[in-house]
Amino acid sequence: MAIFIFSQNNLYRIAANQEIYNSNKNFPDSLYEILNVSDEDFNGIKYNTKIFISKTETNIVTQNIEMRYNFASDLKNYIDMNLKELNQWVEINKEKPLTQNIIQYVNFLKTINPITLINDQNPLMMSLETYAQNQGIIPVNFYELL
Repeated sequence: MAIFIFSQNNLYRIAANQEIYNSNKNFPDSLYEILNVSDEDFNGIKYNTKIFISKTETNIVTQNIEMRYNFASDLKNYIDMNLKELNQWVEINKEKPLTQNIIQYVNFLKTINPITLINDQNPLMMSLETYAQNQGIIPVNFYELL
């Protein structure tokens, strides 16, 4: 089962499983609420095909979304934001197991040229994370930065 970590009922972080959570987290469990969730919900958030809506004591509510990038500038801004967050995490977590996946994903993101990927007739009709997966890359979502 996957894990969602909450701070005051807001989704804070996610982990694919308990082992990943334990080996990568940088905070005490006592500060957050931990909830086991389905792999489907985890993948929905990881790949940006779902958004978190709310939670109860034992369940979460998500909503399906369809990501679409109509403009290269929007995709570039999203890539730049990801690169900043991912690089900052790696800088202070070099010893964590997740670091190697992040470095591979960062290297992939650096190869993307949004101008050649998106034009007026061809928007990117999926999330960046889904695009990466379709290219054989394991994406790392911001929420996975434990």
